[in-house]
Amino acid sequence: MGLEALFPELDDELDKFGYTRRQVIIRSRMRGIPIPDPFDEGDPNAPKSLTITREHYETLVRRLLVRSRKNITFVTGTVTGFIREAGAPALTGVTISTREPELRKQNLDGRFIVDATGRQQISYDKCLRQANFDFPPSIRIEYDPHVVYSQSVRTIPAQYHATLNAIIPHGFVPGVRYSHTPDWKTPEQRAIWVVLYQGSQLIICMGAWGVDLPLHTITEVRPYVTSLYGAEHIPTWFLELLDWLEAHDDEFSPWSKVIKPGPLNWIQYQNVDDTNGTLPNNWVAVGDAVMRLNPVYGQGCSKANVDAITLDAVLRAIPSNSFEAANVSRSFFEAEGPRVAGAWDGTKSSDYGFKSTNAADGETLDKDKFGREFGHAIQKAGMKHRDVQLAFLHVVMFLAPATDFFSPWVLGKVLFDQLLG
Repeated sequence: MGLEALFPELDDELDKFGYTRRQVIIRSRMRGIPIPDPFDEGDPNAPKSLTITREHYETLVRRLLVRSRKNITFVTGTVTGFIREAGAPALTGVTISTREPELRKQNLDGRFIVDATGRQQISYDKCLRQANFDFPPSIRIEYDPHVVYSQSVRTIPAQYHATLNAIIPHGFVPGVRYSHTPDWKTPEQRAIWVVLYQGSQLIICMGAWGVDLPLHTITEVRPYVTSLYGAEHIPTWFLELLDWLEAHDDEFSPWSKVIKPGPLNWIQYQNVDDTNGTLPNNWVAVGDAVMRLNPVYGQGCSKANVDAITLDAVLRAIPSNSFEAANVSRSFFEAEGPRVAGAWDGTKSSDYGFKSTNAADGETLDKDKFGREFGHAIQKAGMKHRDVQLAFLHVVMFLAPATDFFSPWVLGKVLFDQLLG
């Protein structure tokens, strides 16, 4: 687990929150047909993770940083611009707007600048050009899958845990307890997930491509579920769970929200060179600030970790006495681009399978149709072969290169499965 390598104090902080690392459980189904988990429940070789909300994860990481890195100072404010001396190849700091003790602007010196502003992408949209760095706008590739998803959240009191232990296979424990995703080869464009987070928080998430989802109550969920393509494969326990929740929902004070991520993009800074523009030598962008993936696929945090690992390797390779002369930006993006390209190409290809998607400029929904067909064949083979499903998860979560799909033991099973139909 990456956090354990970065923060030896991880277990102490987890104890304070009451969290534990648990085996990753997926419980995937495509068009209702189960895809076996790569590991049996309780397998000591299975990977472990934290099944906690994003808000809790951010709080945990922030506490770990404060505790382990005493040289870090947190400043509350909003970055409004970059500082650059005329013609200099690097930035010298940032301008921030703060409200403590009153609204004012403040300049902060910076030897190295990292844009982690997420979907705001302030470097591309504003700050770099204001500092007189130039690059072609076409480096941002953007498409819109018209995804919308709703989350219905409820916290289950302890007195009901035994009841849910009896209803849910393998018990009322954190993880993805149920997942029903669409097959782009069918007319269906809707999905549903049931996730149990630590802290007894049960989330029912419904997502769709190009379909409005104004669902808020548990009463609305059952007809939604039973109308899904492949509904005949839905296990009876899941319908029993919905019935039980409907009967007791008033006790849980559930709340809901609808999320529309909007267009997704990849800013390909690696394509900026001396012939078409300039970037600061001492600046990079990471996470959503450089690539926004479809959140439905759950790859955002893993992709951000790849960025962090890549940046760490780039910085360690630069002797401290030559840092000022190094072009960290170019070295980083040239290394980072190929590592994350597979995630962009794979998710975009999947989204292009849904006719409601608006393709990127210069592309049609037929782009990379072979890749989409091959990915479908891998998932289909994963329904029968756990090792193929494990390879698929490793590639999707950046734990292995996409070339693993062409290894004899994976490709052979995929082709054999295709021949058998």
